[in-house]
Amino acid sequence: MSALEEIVYTGILVSGAIAAGQIAWLGMDKVVGKLGVEPRDWLAAKLRSDG
Repeated sequence: MSALEEIVYTGILVSGAIAAGQIAWLGMDKVVGKLGVEPRDWLAAKLRSDG
């Protein structure tokens, strides 16, 4: 694989990972929104209850 191909391939992987992360976060946001809490507050409460 040439250097250029490697850069392109890495770029595709990185952008794919970022897109997947954003989709996951949006999905999480929608679920949490239904519960009527901010994601951060919900996460903090969950961490407190788990810990």
